[in-house]
Amino acid sequence: MEDTDDYGDLDRNWIPPPAYPGRYISTRNRQKETETQEQWKLPPLVPAEEPEINEAEEDNATNVDDREVLKTDAQLYRIRERNFNGSTKNHSLLKMPSKIPVSMLSENEAMKMAELRKQSTLNIFMGDVSGSMSHYWPKVMDGWNNHVAPQLIGRTMVYTYGTRVNFKRTTTEITQEDFDCDGYDNLTGAFMTILEEIYMCKEKYINVFIVFDGGHNVTNCEPGKVIEKMKAAEGKTVDVYVLGCGGGFPVKYSVGIRSQLHSGSSNLPTLFWAKEDEEDSSVVQQYKDISSYLEGGGSSIQVEVSVSGNILPKIAPQKKFHLGEYIYFDQEPDNLTEVTLKFNKNNQGMIQLTPHDVTVDVLLDKVFRQWNGVLIQLRNRKENIPEDILDFMERLFSSSLYYLKEATGNLGNSIKDRLSNKALLGYDITFRTLINSVKALLTSEQFQNEIDLAEHVLATTVVTSKYAVRNLQLKGHTDADYTDDVKDFREVYRKCKKNLVSLEVSADDCCRITVTSSLSDLQDEDFTQLLDLNKYEFLKSFTMSGIPVYAPTRDSAQINPWTYSIRKILTSPYTILSQVAMEGMAESNPGSVGDKHKEMKIQQDSEDTKFNAIIPVFPPNFAKHLQLIMRTRLYAMCCTFAILKTPHIVDFNAHMAGLGVTWVRILFENPEQPRPEYVRYRIECIEATAFNYSDRPSFATYRDTLKSNPVQAIMTESSIEVDGKTLKCESLIKPMFILHLAKTAGKIDEINDIKRIVELLLIEYIGRCLSNYDKREMDPPAPHTPYCDFFAETIADEEQKKIFVKQNVELSQRKIVNKKENLLQEFYYIEQCEKAAKIAAKEETKHLASQLVSNIPIKVSMNKVNKLRNIASCGDVSWRTLRTFAKEVGLADDDIQNLFNDQNVFRYVAHALKYRNSRERLETTLSDYISYEKEVTQKVQSEAAKYVSRALFESLVNEMLTAWNNAYEEVHKEIVEPMTKSQIIKESMLRGINVNEENFDNVYKRFRSNVGLLGNACQCKKCPWYLKPNRSYNQHSFAERQTEKFFPHALHIATQKYRDSSVDEITKIVLSGECTKATKDGKRKQNLENEDNKKSLKYDISGLKDKYIQLA
Repeated sequence: MEDTDDYGDLDRNWIPPPAYPGRYISTRNRQKETETQEQWKLPPLVPAEEPEINEAEEDNATNVDDREVLKTDAQLYRIRERNFNGSTKNHSLLKMPSKIPVSMLSENEAMKMAELRKQSTLNIFMGDVSGSMSHYWPKVMDGWNNHVAPQLIGRTMVYTYGTRVNFKRTTTEITQEDFDCDGYDNLTGAFMTILEEIYMCKEKYINVFIVFDGGHNVTNCEPGKVIEKMKAAEGKTVDVYVLGCGGGFPVKYSVGIRSQLHSGSSNLPTLFWAKEDEEDSSVVQQYKDISSYLEGGGSSIQVEVSVSGNILPKIAPQKKFHLGEYIYFDQEPDNLTEVTLKFNKNNQGMIQLTPHDVTVDVLLDKVFRQWNGVLIQLRNRKENIPEDILDFMERLFSSSLYYLKEATGNLGNSIKDRLSNKALLGYDITFRTLINSVKALLTSEQFQNEIDLAEHVLATTVVTSKYAVRNLQLKGHTDADYTDDVKDFREVYRKCKKNLVSLEVSADDCCRITVTSSLSDLQDEDFTQLLDLNKYEFLKSFTMSGIPVYAPTRDSAQINPWTYSIRKILTSPYTILSQVAMEGMAESNPGSVGDKHKEMKIQQDSEDTKFNAIIPVFPPNFAKHLQLIMRTRLYAMCCTFAILKTPHIVDFNAHMAGLGVTWVRILFENPEQPRPEYVRYRIECIEATAFNYSDRPSFATYRDTLKSNPVQAIMTESSIEVDGKTLKCESLIKPMFILHLAKTAGKIDEINDIKRIVELLLIEYIGRCLSNYDKREMDPPAPHTPYCDFFAETIADEEQKKIFVKQNVELSQRKIVNKKENLLQEFYYIEQCEKAAKIAAKEETKHLASQLVSNIPIKVSMNKVNKLRNIASCGDVSWRTLRTFAKEVGLADDDIQNLFNDQNVFRYVAHALKYRNSRERLETTLSDYISYEKEVTQKVQSEAAKYVSRALFESLVNEMLTAWNNAYEEVHKEIVEPMTKSQIIKESMLRGINVNEENFDNVYKRFRSNVGLLGNACQCKKCPWYLKPNRSYNQHSFAERQTEKFFPHALHIATQKYRDSSVDEITKIVLSGECTKATKDGKRKQNLENEDNKKSLKYDISGLKDKYIQLA
């Protein structure tokens, strides 16, 4: 009998009940639902019904002469394939019209066609209403109701799914009430419902709309099992619009259902993705893009072409195509200049086409993406993929790029040539990305995660906008703001241009790779072409020349650029490089760019040529001429990008901070004078560039405050306000650099003022480094003893502490118990020993600790001070660099020696530990050395008493426990010999234990006669507790199993049971765990690889074997 399912009445005008009821699914129901879904089969396919056409109307239809030339937007392209021998073969590409020519249909026919499409179209909406979709649902409503619903024709069925799949209505709108947050995600049930509707409907054209943000978690039947059963509905055209929300939607299943069901236009995107927090890919925007596909009629309109072609080369040719598709022909375009288009048997016409060479843009953005979408669909359907197709695409692209380069000619370093060359490089990178991604999709079974898969799909297939080149939105800086900034910059540039053009640019001030500079770009006659670029392209194309550095990327530096940290400044010959050179290196060799910090090397074998950022500088002789340019918002944006490596923020302090951090790094790398000539010139460039900002109100006010009230200027956040904002010292590099500039410019020249500022910087440096000093937060945590750490190195040192403990612990042990050997006689099991040791050690450590702390030498640890660092608060500056800085700002050697001597550093550290808050620390007068020495001594003794007492206490207790374990191990080395009842009684009576035949079972309650072992007394003859019954025997015997030595479990049981077997056989049985009690993981198997241990085990087994044979 044929295996059929009864689907009942196939009239789909009825309203179906909920397909999978049950808000909460128990384990039993889950299993039942799982079985139901796993047994599900495709329903019988109901053929699509063609709407009836009135024959009279058909006879009266407008007959278009097939020789009449139609006006369309169709395009004919020539694709040249250049072979290795230099020969060329031409192929053709026809872009189908985007709509039916008006002349092909009368008004009456157009209305009739619309009515037929309406009768033949079914729309299925399937929306995820699980709890995680609550954030997206309002946007789904907005995008669907305002953009998609108005475009729909025909019948519509709205479904939602959570724990169950619910039918809502046959109208097009969706509402807030539809979002009932129905438990979990029944994606498998949703796919089944979609399949049933497609197969059982009578419509010919079906649009499926799926929106979700998560996978399946209701049953154990994964959606993939349903996808495997899917087959295209023959005779029906299905367009599948899959919209994933956020970063957790099931991309694999999305691509799977789209590949299996979609039979419409190959130009429809494989995936629509609304990424989180990206304005240009929001849910509403994705629905707008979907609407644009529906507006043209979707896949319900097909046109027959008089010449057979392919939607993908090397697959079966066809004549019917959808509007907007790209059709490939393996023939010369001259054969296709006149093509007949046929809409139906009465409506056809001819289009005349002039061949044009295909552009690289059309190949990359349109044609290849369409082909890739078809390839992915073939792969998911497990159909044959044309051989050599990817190599064919490679040849077509390489040929097009070759002819483009041939037409462009040799390119120089002018802006015009640079833009052309940049475009060529961009084409190559885009193609490599596209081809590598599609290779991964065709060959990889698994991706790192669903998002990785989504990125590959979007990078290779048809998308609604150009994926690789986005206009990145700057945080708080919109496209409108950028347009305004460019407008303002043009005005400033117009005023400065004449002066700028007159300046002479030296090759020494140009990038060593591109031989261009910021000034040479501004002098270029084509400079305004750069201003026509979008934000992101402008940032990468305008030459920001300056000092190349390697600075690890950190989020904190983007929040506070004064904490920027430089690890390397490139030296000669790469003293000047540019952002353009760096971007060019990255584009030409993407694999050479570091994953985390985006660094690259000019010479791959040299770490000294590694860099990832540019600090823009201008030569001293014309830096002042660039001041107006530097003050523009556009230039600030470029500086932020060159220094912080992010296009997402614009920071007006980034350049000044970058200059300051670079200057401090130069002091660190070159502390001694005289410095090399190129270093001196770098400092001059930094100073000249920074002077252009020095009269900016925020920096001028800070400089004046630094002179008049340095305490307020150096504290983290001042009580002084400037223009409604409090004055801040974001890092100590800021006052250091501004003091240096002010000293150079003669704004702060009094030596006492400078000395006072330097002293405050030293106090604040140590204060900021120690403000959060707490070893309890270290890994692993340590006692919180800051005064001991910085003023009592001897007691803070672990080795010193161990020596002291070793000297004193022996005496303490003798006070607790006379001899180590007596420990085992005193304590039956180790927990008893531990309890007694803690009681005895508690009193003993009080005496030891007080003895130790009374004579601790108090001295500041200069070693620890030299190692202090806190980039987040102080900036990238060290104690050594502060000393170099003091000399740099003109202090005499005697003044420097005084500021940095041990007594003053002692005061700085004591002051810092006492006052952790910046304002309190700086507003409180620094005490004299004698006062702080007395205070520190008291603090050290207080900390040491607690710290040392705890350490000594633990050491004493550990020593006691070790002694007990050693004594225990010594007397338990020999193997326990089995004993008979009579032997036990005899041995026990000799030791004064009252036991006989009558009371044996009461005294020794758990005697196992088969193996001759007691269950409540030790049978090791050397143990002081030999044969003494004790109900805590398990604790006593357990100590033997806690050692690192091998312990053979069930040794006696196995040997007794298999005493007649060989020693080797018994050994294998013991190690197999056969005779042990079963655990949740099964029998306790044991590994014994050490040959000496194995010999020892066999020796013990041999002795036991003989003993058990004697006792048998």
